Amino acid sequence: MNRSIASTYFRISLTLVLCLSLPVVMTAQSVSTFNPDPGATSGAQGNGSTTSSSGSDTMTQANYNPDPGATLKPASTAFYEPPAGTPVEYGKERDPLQDVPRGTLADRRFMSTDWENQKYPLHPQLPAFTQTVQDRWRIDIPTWQRYNSPEQETPYDYQTPRLWDPYKQSILKGDVPIFGQDYFLSITGTSFTSYEARDIPTPAGVSTASANESEFYGHGNQMETDQFFMLKLDLFKGETSFKPVTWQVHLEPVYNINTLWVKENGVVDADPRGQSTNDPKGLLTGTNSNQSSGTASAGNNGGITNPGDPDAFISGNGGLQGVGSSQLTGRYVERTRDFFSLEEGYVEAHLADLSSNYDFVSLRVGNQPFNSDFRGFVFNDTNLGARIFGNMDSNRWQYNLVAFDMREKDTYSELNSFDDRHQYVFVANAYRQDFIVPGYTGQLSFLANYDEASQFYYDRDENLVRPEPLGTVAPHDVHSYYIGWNGDGHFGHLNITHSLYEVVGSDQFNGLAGQKTNINAQMAALELSYDFDWLRFKASFFYASGDNNATDNKATGFDSIVDNPNFIGAPFSYYSSQGFNLGGTSVNFKDQDSLLPDLRSSKFEGQSNFVNPGVMIYGAGIDADVMPNLKVSTNANYIRMVDVDPINVALQTNQTRPDIGWDLSIGATYRPFLTDNMIVSGGLGTLIPGSGYRSIYQASTVPVPGYSAQPSGNVDDFLYSAFASLTLTF
Repeated sequence: MNRSIASTYFRISLTLVLCLSLPVVMTAQSVSTFNPDPGATSGAQGNGSTTSSSGSDTMTQANYNPDPGATLKPASTAFYEPPAGTPVEYGKERDPLQDVPRGTLADRRFMSTDWENQKYPLHPQLPAFTQTVQDRWRIDIPTWQRYNSPEQETPYDYQTPRLWDPYKQSILKGDVPIFGQDYFLSITGTSFTSYEARDIPTPAGVSTASANESEFYGHGNQMETDQFFMLKLDLFKGETSFKPVTWQVHLEPVYNINTLWVKENGVVDADPRGQSTNDPKGLLTGTNSNQSSGTASAGNNGGITNPGDPDAFISGNGGLQGVGSSQLTGRYVERTRDFFSLEEGYVEAHLADLSSNYDFVSLRVGNQPFNSDFRGFVFNDTNLGARIFGNMDSNRWQYNLVAFDMREKDTYSELNSFDDRHQYVFVANAYRQDFIVPGYTGQLSFLANYDEASQFYYDRDENLVRPEPLGTVAPHDVHSYYIGWNGDGHFGHLNITHSLYEVVGSDQFNGLAGQKTNINAQMAALELSYDFDWLRFKASFFYASGDNNATDNKATGFDSIVDNPNFIGAPFSYYSSQGFNLGGTSVNFKDQDSLLPDLRSSKFEGQSNFVNPGVMIYGAGIDADVMPNLKVSTNANYIRMVDVDPINVALQTNQTRPDIGWDLSIGATYRPFLTDNMIVSGGLGTLIPGSGYRSIYQASTVPVPGYSAQPSGNVDDFLYSAFASLTLTF
């Protein structure tokens, strides 16, 4: 204890000695050689002069120089000296600004409007600290070291571009020319895997999967898996991100394999026995096992003229046989299909530069994606077409002129085929940035749809999809013309997205109306949102007009060409993502990835139908950026039909009510590496049926005598859809 006290006293004494000796050391210095602030004394004299402490130097404010060593610095070199042999017209005379201090930071050289690589003359006389290189793309990147130890962090410590690494310069990612100075190749591989479980209205059909099913609707539970493999190749000539490409060749082959599990017959195939059914006597198709091929016909049914004479179908010797409990498994309720498609394939050419600010006009021809507005309300598809596009006024204006010759789609994968659909779509639109106020973009759009359906068309499930089998079935042409005003941006802190469309035209023979109809329908959409820190609060409204008289010659229900809207919480929303059948008919109440209850047989393979009930949707939601790599979205929507007369006519009833119900959803998107190389998404959506939904999809309105297995009029309390997906991109 005494030793510790003595040590403390010693430290205090030593500190005091050092502090007392410091002034003595400072005094030993000559005041004439040390002045911490020589300018302080110059301002203290009223006559503007001062004398140093030694009395040897006299200083005035006029000749005071706080940094006398500056005159010893070498003179700055010129910012740019043209090499010897440079033509006189190469540039203009240097600005006098270059000759003043700090003038070397400005460069007043003449800027050429030729945006190609400049051909500078090679000469031994080069600017200071420079050297010639044959390839500017392969200049070594200096080692970047953040910490003292090189092992801690040197992410850019490499000397040559990599081949496969997507996080560094890669020859295959368009970072470095594959040959020459401006020929690039970009290869992107993507795998998309999804699983979905859902409960949707499913007709029980004539031949049900379970015994004693008297209701119109059976088991609605379904499961589906999808696997897409996509390879995107871009070969182009240009300056990468510095200017529009001179030309480009783009290819994107896609392979899909999908599997569907259901619990009712007639879903995976029109034949309740399922796909790949053996029919040796040709009872259904009119083609027997001795024929290599044939066209579907009425079949060799042995003279059956009414349902009471089914003997030929259930007799032996190759006739149809009952399958019993096996109908709940195998081909009756399961289907696996695959499809390969050149989904995208086009060439692009740069036609002209319109100004020195990279305003341009280009042409693209081939299978290409196109979205006619901000949210995909009317046309959002990939198809065969020719497109002229570009910008003006320093990119304040953008424009598109597009013509599509539509191709048929595969029924299961919805990928493009090479078959002509005999449908032609024309689009012209123009965007104006900073319209009215900075930060708001307005768009004016015109679309024309000529759907020439002169013959019957069946999908791969052998279901009639064109014309739609509703009412009087007859091939007919649909000509429709859309004009729309759209906007996206913000007014101050308030974000806004809106759309307003008017469509006119004619349907040469609408099956539900039973006659030619004149089209006149409207659509409106509005979403307002406000950002508060990491939260975005949203309110939305969607309106599509309906037809209040389905049998007259006026078609006032709005329908799109091929829509895929990102609205009211898509893709997590149950109502937006799911498509379901209309009351046991052969058309859909609405299609997948659509907001419109348009009574079409198929969004891609059917035709637009403007005799429909229309819809109003009121929505609210919250988007939360929980973490930089995790986003969560919740939405609630109330949905109701505008007019129910088309439903009443189609179902031969007068009991339909307008409210469809409440649509509730939650979903999340997770990017573990803060990039799009891996994206994990998942969501849950549910529909709480309203009285209008129940009036359409109640199982049965009248009990069937002899059946007591389940009560009539049963409707699920809620329907659901849950999905998870994984996207991997290189």
